[in-house]
Amino acid sequence: MGKVYVEQDKLVLYIHTGTDLTEASGVQIYRTKPNGDSGSILTATIEDIDKGIVSYEVNDADFENAGTWIVWVKVLYQGGPIAYGEPFHFNVYETGT
Repeated sequence: MGKVYVEQDKLVLYIHTGTDLTEASGVQIYRTKPNGDSGSILTATIEDIDKGIVSYEVNDADFENAGTWIVWVKVLYQGGPIAYGEPFHFNVYETGT
């Protein structure tokens, strides 16, 4: 992944969930900010049901702090089951760095 900058937009995140999304009723992206606080929950779009790929188009308020963010996916299935993806870390940089 290339660098992500504070308040960046026009960026699409693609996340491989590692699970078949045929029965999924929705996919959410959870985040932990660099200071440890939780970010708001983002609603992802299912891109490839069989391969388990989801996407989210970032807006300028989604990653407003520089530092290491933790992101993971929550898949909601029809009938109530839930699956969580493995968390991954990525850095958000101040512009000019």
